[in-house]
Amino acid sequence: MSTPSPNTEQMTSQPAILDQTIGSRLKETVGQHPDRLAVKSTTLRLTYRELDEQSDALAAALQALGIQAGDRVACSLGTSIAHLLVIYACFKSGAILTSLNPSYTSQQVVSALRHVDVRCYIASSDILLPYKAPVSSSTLLKSVFAACDQDDGQVSVSSVIVVSNGAPNEQAIQDSRVWAFEGLLEAHRGRVVEPATKLHQDDTISLQFTSGTTSLPKAVALDHWSILNNANVVSHLWETTCEDVFVCTVPLYHTTGITALVLAAMLHGACLSMPCEAFNAQQMLRAVVEDRCTILHGVPTMFQAFVRLRYSPEFAAHDFSHIRTGFIGAAPIVSSLREKLNQQLNLSGIGNAYGMTETCPAVAVSTRKDPDEQKFYSVGRPIPHATVRIAARDDPHQTLNVGERGEVLVAGMLMKEYWGDPERTAAAITTTVSDDGIKTRWMHTGDEGVLDMQGFLTVTGRIKDIIIRGGENIYPPEVENVLMQCPGIESVAVVGIDDEAYGEVVGAFIVLTIGTVISLIEDTKSDCIDLRQTTGLQTANDASGSVVLTAAKAREWVRTRLSHHLVPKYIFLVDELPTTPTGKIEKHKLRTQGCAALAITGAIASER
Repeated sequence: MSTPSPNTEQMTSQPAILDQTIGSRLKETVGQHPDRLAVKSTTLRLTYRELDEQSDALAAALQALGIQAGDRVACSLGTSIAHLLVIYACFKSGAILTSLNPSYTSQQVVSALRHVDVRCYIASSDILLPYKAPVSSSTLLKSVFAACDQDDGQVSVSSVIVVSNGAPNEQAIQDSRVWAFEGLLEAHRGRVVEPATKLHQDDTISLQFTSGTTSLPKAVALDHWSILNNANVVSHLWETTCEDVFVCTVPLYHTTGITALVLAAMLHGACLSMPCEAFNAQQMLRAVVEDRCTILHGVPTMFQAFVRLRYSPEFAAHDFSHIRTGFIGAAPIVSSLREKLNQQLNLSGIGNAYGMTETCPAVAVSTRKDPDEQKFYSVGRPIPHATVRIAARDDPHQTLNVGERGEVLVAGMLMKEYWGDPERTAAAITTTVSDDGIKTRWMHTGDEGVLDMQGFLTVTGRIKDIIIRGGENIYPPEVENVLMQCPGIESVAVVGIDDEAYGEVVGAFIVLTIGTVISLIEDTKSDCIDLRQTTGLQTANDASGSVVLTAAKAREWVRTRLSHHLVPKYIFLVDELPTTPTGKIEKHKLRTQGCAALAITGAIASER
């Protein structure tokens, strides 16, 4: 007898579906809250009326440059009011916003421009990345123009708009195709945009580049309807009002930044605070305090940075009780970090969120009303108007029972396609037909998960990240959570390392807390490898009262709490864990690094 299926739409209140374009919805908000503060930075503030007027002016400027509805406009900007204006200008005019990560190399930018046939490219004069010195974009722009001037015609950018965000640059590129953002805005001030063709809610308005689990980037095509309704649903679950303040921790070039920040705030007339263009934990946390942030989002690495600052003199006396809700997403959060956030930052009201670019992006969230134990282990329940089912890994048409692990499939608010890539689109989406002929598109997430009887979804890991040791499945978050509680360990990532006997074994990449030293006296060097650049091997004699950690102690910490096959065979010491700009740990890089380090260590040992 089959176990009954869970109710995957447990949310008690269902927000209505919005059948409109984003531009038309913005007009409604402006009518309701014209003089409320829409966005603020360290140098500028705009009300909703001013935001509407300035984005109209920029949309009119794009049209004057020959950009029509459906043309692609690429944008390489940090978190700034200029970026916000570009987003709304594209959505109003019908131009397709093509978001590019500011950290892209010249080669990556040119490849993206070629892939989606971009007509207009918008970049900042200085490239600002987290905790790095500004770099002039002149070299990048020269590469773009060099590609445009080639005879093959594969890059057809006709205009480049430069946003000034640094000191005047004498080496700024001189070209008739370059326009100053500020000058265009001023020249078209007071104009109202009128698209040449009527915009429709099903029109593609955003292309988001994502590599997913492959090394080949894909441009995810999203429409008005999907991202506007995704934002409407999640903001409804957060009980957002015009009194709320969001601090822009998530970058605006990411789908989450557009939906969970830009559109979620706009739908209710709330305020966006933009303290810095690239993530800086101290500046972000300062804005959280000064602006009395009420809804806070982020990824685990961001919240870890906030915890480290919690007891610095600037923030020690603050209780953070004004933070009502929000989410932690993009990567699994171990329960030990969640406990620290609740105890040290008063963040028990913040839930979890799960999704992907292709799902616009939210799929499941937990809210402040959900039990704390669910926030420790699940990503919440499927949001209204989205459906989750767990399918057999080898048969997407076979739905598994409650409590059974399989691939997470999602229906509801999905991407339209991977731009210009029908084969990968077909591989990512499975269509089912019900007995009454209704077709449903299901997005393959590539994640393994399980649903319980209350509809809560627990994601056990990326299917490709699951370690299979001698036929046994090992789920990295389980080991990571235990190691994170070990004295002396700041952060950790667990990956599978190739092994002749077992196929894969557990490898743990560890970042030590400040003041911790490592002793290898009782360890073999092949089982604990120091990959740090800033610190050489230290012994217990160097401790001087600091916490002393040995690889054996770390293994014993796991062995006494988990079964023996989960104990890391290899421990790698690193200065930091590689992450994407949105904070996801790049485990494929760690796997490559670990296997390479072991190959070198083995070669040296054999020579001896």
